[in-house]
Amino acid sequence: MRLKDLKIPGYERVVKCEDESSGLNAIIAIHNTNLGPAIGGCRVWNYKTEEDMLNDVLRLSKAMTYKCAMAGLPFGGGKCVIKAKQKEKTKKLLEAMAEFVNKVGQIYTGEDVGLTMDDVEIMRQKSKYIVGVKDKSGDPSVLTSIGVYYGMKACLDFIGLPMEKTKILIQGVGNTGGNLAKRIAQECKELLLCDLKEEKMNDAAKNLKAKTCDPKNIFECKFDVFSPCALGKVINKKSVKKLYNVGCKVIAGSANNQLSIDIIGYILKNYGIIYAPDYVINAGGVISVSREITNESDEKILERVKNIGNTITEILERSKKENLPTNVIANIIAEERIYDKN
Repeated sequence: MRLKDLKIPGYERVVKCEDESSGLNAIIAIHNTNLGPAIGGCRVWNYKTEEDMLNDVLRLSKAMTYKCAMAGLPFGGGKCVIKAKQKEKTKKLLEAMAEFVNKVGQIYTGEDVGLTMDDVEIMRQKSKYIVGVKDKSGDPSVLTSIGVYYGMKACLDFIGLPMEKTKILIQGVGNTGGNLAKRIAQECKELLLCDLKEEKMNDAAKNLKAKTCDPKNIFECKFDVFSPCALGKVINKKSVKKLYNVGCKVIAGSANNQLSIDIIGYILKNYGIIYAPDYVINAGGVISVSREITNESDEKILERVKNIGNTITEILERSKKENLPTNVIANIIAEERIYDKN
């Protein structure tokens, strides 16, 4: 197993690992540990290039620093990525990754895109730094959906729009989107569901007495709240105009990297569309997993998740006062907490 430290400005440690016996090709990035040891998932992806792989782990690890700061957790940000196809994800490779994590230290990692709960169980046998196991924190999507619910409520309260008078569109009815749909189905005026998997979408709509929206024409439906719980970068220059035209007032969902570029936040603000920054509103997952390290009670963890609503309100109030987009304000608050600028 060969480890190589990469010197990246602004990052505490970035380490590349290559292991011929297992086929492991991975990077661990630790962005910032001012608030505590790093935490962040382990992603398995068939990156086209080594550069793509490095860019992804740098971007994701920094986002975790900000997410933990906004969630009030005693952790910094980090990320692990493995360059591999799913068929190459063997037990030997996973065990080698766990050994890599042990060698680097200072980072807790677990389930992410391409890494299942069963994979986590294998890695846990080799490393104490692997978190998110089934018999401890459980399914993180439940608490993620609760956090999105309270964040969405905060947005609606801020503009004085009761949920019972709103029409809400949820894009993606997987684990988190599905749980969110169940939670708000009885509260909102009308629920719309959209998913690329038509059968799953139709079944969920039938069970919840909701309506469906064609994924190809998602922004032609009229709604008050758009909740992206699937793909990233769905909010771009074209879709923002469409969101405005259909009367969207709030964007609040669990998907990561919802804005195609940061400047979209300014466009949303100009259109008067409230945006709940993704890494703030979807922090329920990392809060859920954190209990394996902090040993906090279920009550304390739920309190942290519900507090996401208060954090969103703080962002919205400062956005209005300082006349800046919510995504910019979220970054400012996060940096104040990380670097103790208050």
